[in-house]
Amino acid sequence: MTSNQEDPIEFSEPPSATLGLLYLMVDLEVLGAELQVADDAIGRHSTYRDPVADRLTRAGVHAKKVEGFRAWEETISDLISSNSRDKDHLAKIAAAEKAGLTLLEGLIDELKKRNQQECTTSNLMSNLAA
Repeated sequence: MTSNQEDPIEFSEPPSATLGLLYLMVDLEVLGAELQVADDAIGRHSTYRDPVADRLTRAGVHAKKVEGFRAWEETISDLISSNSRDKDHLAKIAAAEKAGLTLLEGLIDELKKRNQQECTTSNLMSNLAA
């Protein structure tokens, strides 16, 4: 479950676009933290300068999901580079934001499960060695 769903604040209305963007930014930070755990587990000390898609691949995320992330990043980049502020453009931004929340939720869940499995395996191996 992503961090935006762990927030104890209850909303009577759907989150505003600004709040959705905040959730997206928090989810990106959580994704970065989970990728750091995955990198540490394989003994690789990456930096945040490494492209996220490369870090996802190293962590063992399925290629289709990595490609989906790359496509989403490209869409966001294209939307940001446009100076248009018409209704259609703003609707595309909102749709990309919503898609990003769903995409990141899936990636975070997968990485958390993978990291927990690796931690459990590591603990079992330590116990067997003792």
